Amino acid sequence: MEDYRENRSESKRRIRQDIQSLQSKLRATKDSLQKRDLVDKISKLEQERLNVENLFLDLPDEPPDQAVPEQQFPILNHALKNYDTFVAKSREQNRDVLGLMLYLHYFSEEYLGFLSQRKLKLDVKYSMVRDTFYNLFSQIDRSMDTYRKESSRIGEGDYTKKYEEDILKRLVEMRQALFIEANKFFRRVRQFADDLLADLEGDPILCQNGDDFLSYSSIDRETELRGVTVQDALGKLYDMANEAVLYLDVPDFQR
Repeated sequence: MEDYRENRSESKRRIRQDIQSLQSKLRATKDSLQKRDLVDKISKLEQERLNVENLFLDLPDEPPDQAVPEQQFPILNHALKNYDTFVAKSREQNRDVLGLMLYLHYFSEEYLGFLSQRKLKLDVKYSMVRDTFYNLFSQIDRSMDTYRKESSRIGEGDYTKKYEEDILKRLVEMRQALFIEANKFFRRVRQFADDLLADLEGDPILCQNGDDFLSYSSIDRETELRGVTVQDALGKLYDMANEAVLYLDVPDFQR
């Protein structure tokens, strides 16, 4: 029995590493034929993983050397420790998707309320930019919800086996689209924060309350920005968005 468990664990580890390698290539390519080929290969590996146990990896089975590097992704590690209930409810997801879910959850809990007229007073142009983030985040949240429902359905085996390959391909494509959408969002947030920080280094024109201290009531859920200045909050927002972009590892095709 012990040998069986070790072999199963090794198979899961090998498949996971192969999938992660192909996913990196998928994120980096703009060639439609290569994308199709990579999706096919990932789908076959997902099927192989289904045969080993199921489509998803249980977090307790992650070997120590596969843990998220703390120095490279300190915010993600912070979220893993502080949102243990959220993580427990999301264990059906594989690690790359869980990481994205944590970044989105962390942004919603700590920064979405900061991007409001009450907290962040800007000139007309940047006020309009600031006000787009709520709708953009809501769109990603809906995309994530759609993906989670589909992946849960597959994880529970709620599909006809003869359509398994097509369903897995669709899930791979949905996951890729989700990462691209999230990457665009966090790049926009990072650029927004960077522009305002640069403005505050000189004679502020864009940001009108950089020196103000942020205050929150006892019923507010935010914890990270309590008592810090708007300028410092923008620095934290930049760091968070920048780490999320690094984690997603999607090339900037618009450059």
